[in-house]
Amino acid sequence: MVALSMVVAVGGPAQVPTAHAATGSLACPAGSEWTLRDLVNSYRQANGRSALPLSAELMAKAQAWSEHMATTGSLTHSNLSSGVSGGWTYISENIAYNSSSVAAAQAALQASAPHRANMLSTSSTEMGVGVAQDANGWYWVTEVFAGRHTPTPAYVAPSGTSAFDTVTPTVVFNPGRVNGGTTSTFQVAGVGGVPAGATAAVVTIEAWNPASRGWIQGLGPGATVASSSNLNLTSGAAANTAVVPLATNGTMRLYNSMAVNLKVTVTGYFTEVTGCVAAGRFVPVVPSRILDTRPAYLNGYSGSKPGAGSTVTVQVGGKAGVPATGVRAVVLNVTAVMPNGAGDVQAGQYGMAAGAWRNLVVSRPGQVIANLVIVPVDAQGRAALRTTVGTHLVVDVEGWFTTSSATPSRSGLFVPVTPARFLDTRYSTGPVQAVTNVPVAGEHSMPACPRAVLGNLTVIPTQSTTFVQIGPSNQFSGGSYSNINNDIVGEPIANAALVITGQGWDVDTWSWTPTQVIVDIAGWFT
Repeated sequence: MVALSMVVAVGGPAQVPTAHAATGSLACPAGSEWTLRDLVNSYRQANGRSALPLSAELMAKAQAWSEHMATTGSLTHSNLSSGVSGGWTYISENIAYNSSSVAAAQAALQASAPHRANMLSTSSTEMGVGVAQDANGWYWVTEVFAGRHTPTPAYVAPSGTSAFDTVTPTVVFNPGRVNGGTTSTFQVAGVGGVPAGATAAVVTIEAWNPASRGWIQGLGPGATVASSSNLNLTSGAAANTAVVPLATNGTMRLYNSMAVNLKVTVTGYFTEVTGCVAAGRFVPVVPSRILDTRPAYLNGYSGSKPGAGSTVTVQVGGKAGVPATGVRAVVLNVTAVMPNGAGDVQAGQYGMAAGAWRNLVVSRPGQVIANLVIVPVDAQGRAALRTTVGTHLVVDVEGWFTTSSATPSRSGLFVPVTPARFLDTRYSTGPVQAVTNVPVAGEHSMPACPRAVLGNLTVIPTQSTTFVQIGPSNQFSGGSYSNINNDIVGEPIANAALVITGQGWDVDTWSWTPTQVIVDIAGWFT
């Protein structure tokens, strides 16, 4: 269902009150303003018009009005020149609400002649757009177009927005055994293809032979020890992916609480960008299973259990919301199930040569262990997994990154924040089972509406083997995929996740059995 309305005025501004303030509605997801901007400008350019820049004051007006409509549930126009500075020669407004999406609301506006006239007016020189979502999930859209001889200040994106690129996995830190309580500093920028201007690095942190139970933390500039964690270990070996902000000199810090052997491999990086970009933007999807080699659950695979030295092709392009082309890299959760012994799994682009890195470490026979990976794909949208031990493999996809062929936008850029703990059931509810809501929007350093978040999930089963999911709030089915598995009661296991947000721009966890759950968040995507 969609409803529309429009109004247009030409002439000088009137002295009127400012736009209504909103209470009780949910602002647009960060990045939706850029998505709506792209839709409007693509439509203008397809009809021979120039693209319009976003005006800061028109953005404030449009957003405030969308929030007002979502709060009141009334599709009514704003006082047209409210919140608009003097000097304009033309102003118009489109409003709509839709139960499906922002894109559906825009499509309906384009199908209406009066609204098309506003969008395509040659009198417009700048615009503002706003999106809000009401308690029932409906989208309320406002588009304001203005013409003036002197432009108003431009709307700017959040500071620190960064785009992603991959590198050939390269070991950047391999000190051997490190004493407990040590903070190590090592160079990342300028190594293995990571440029000098990189602001954050995607790394695989490996640890083995701990002297005692402990944890490891990647520390960005200003981060404090024990404010979050990336890897937990009691015995054997483990690996986890982390995105760690770099210092201005390109170094990274790593803290380990116990004596342990360490190795860090860089697999990608983020660089700060301004304006709209095509490549390196994250497009999240609701997690979905795309490969399972187990006979009872065969999916995307045929054949027997992968043996030691096997290479398994993972077709990602064209599946589960990932397009067939235009994909630079994919975000996968890879799980080893029923391994024959200790070993590892290496993830990379289809056709990769064997390297000195590993993404997933298996410590013992029968273990079920997972790790998040961000890997490039080939032109056919394929990734690959190489094993050094016989093991079944399960792969869930969480999203993908764009190439230079994408339409430039500000949507899907990474904004790092100081890692913070958003959920710790050990000090709140105690062990949880089934669904647990994790409030994200507006918490700690988060904006009102992040499109996706970078999290680290730690679980401690209290009664029996468990697996845990993290996903968009109220928008996924329990048991349909997994992020982390743990088969030892009382032992903490951690795994990273790039999670699309859901209702309320929050996330939920789901656990199979009573489990202590810890969620740390280190960044968000516009």
